[in-house]
Amino acid sequence: MRVVFFIIISCFVSLNLWGQRFFWEEGMLIADSVEKSNYVNFSGGQFINSKTIDNQFVDAIFSGANITKEILDNTSSRLVKANYIGSNTRFNVAYYQTLDKLNWGIKLNTRDFVNANITDDAFGLVFRGNRYKQGEELELTNLNGNLYSYNQYGLNIEIPINDFVTVGSQLSYLSCYAVVNTELSEGSLYTSSLGDSIKGNFTGELKYYLSDKHRLSPLNNSGIALDAYFYGHYNNLKYYLSFSDIGIISDKNFSYYKIDTTFTYTGIELSSDLELDSVIGNNFIISDTLIQLPGVDKISSNAPVILPFQIKAAVQYKVTDNLRLQASLDYIVNANYSPRIGVVSNYQFNFPLQLELLANYGGYSKLDVGLGMNYTFSKLFTAYFKTFYLEDLISPSKTSGQGNYFGIIVSW
Repeated sequence: MRVVFFIIISCFVSLNLWGQRFFWEEGMLIADSVEKSNYVNFSGGQFINSKTIDNQFVDAIFSGANITKEILDNTSSRLVKANYIGSNTRFNVAYYQTLDKLNWGIKLNTRDFVNANITDDAFGLVFRGNRYKQGEELELTNLNGNLYSYNQYGLNIEIPINDFVTVGSQLSYLSCYAVVNTELSEGSLYTSSLGDSIKGNFTGELKYYLSDKHRLSPLNNSGIALDAYFYGHYNNLKYYLSFSDIGIISDKNFSYYKIDTTFTYTGIELSSDLELDSVIGNNFIISDTLIQLPGVDKISSNAPVILPFQIKAAVQYKVTDNLRLQASLDYIVNANYSPRIGVVSNYQFNFPLQLELLANYGGYSKLDVGLGMNYTFSKLFTAYFKTFYLEDLISPSKTSGQGNYFGIIVSW
């Protein structure tokens, strides 16, 4: 299974310890019948998902391979008017301690989250040029893209209310490395059939912060985020509900542009006129071509950036001592994301190995099937690995999701 460092989210399934602690990660269901007092969790993974943009095209982009006409035609045939795509890259290290009257923990999380809506005409413009629809108007309305790159330092507190319910919250300090929010509420581009003129009409906004400091520098923009959740159990049933990443990032050092421009060029070489310097290059440099157009005005902003926040829920049923079934739902607000439902079956063998089969529908994709496993050894360590998209192994040209998640839990 490919691991693609593509920063344009992802599916969320739960990772639980079948003791006093619950964890919700992009990990897997882990059932541990032994209650422990201390947990250290190392985990991470990368994901990319889309309903329409296939894995073969994504692999060609990020491997530097030639994008053949066959690959481009295959991807273009799958596109619709609105093509949503999301990516999440996350690495975590956390420590949790379970006490008599409360649980507490600290967590370091580094994250790159990108989501976008790419119209079919925008895709054609970028990869085929404006000439591919000469004499027709390219529709670019609702084209948008968002990037959030930050480190998160969190303090977690949980309080058991009774034998059945525990409530918790996490307050996090955010050190922001990069944020880009751009949207065209209206957009069109027309190239004459003779190729001697071009007309454009764009209305939208661009807001970005791109740090020139090291990712771990304390001088980067700051923010705060809050998570709130509860979990519990009753007989053979366990349940979980959370609201996470409710947060803001300071607008200090942001550049903010309002776009309201109409332009016409005639009698020039169109191919050179439409070359994009680099919307986001190696150092996240915003193209000078865009911000120097007439009708693109830099303005001051006094509004912080609001992060997309997540709602997650899961119900788990213990069928036997070896088999557990789970249903889950998650939704990311303001992230081009549709509600995602999932089902998980987890089987514990009579030796310290668990296998998991999962299926998810929604989010940035359609139906995805994944497989996971975890193994406990030395009574201290549990290692887990999951691949989310088995279909990518079978037919990358016809599927559009890929990603892995892995981790190690040390408990005592």
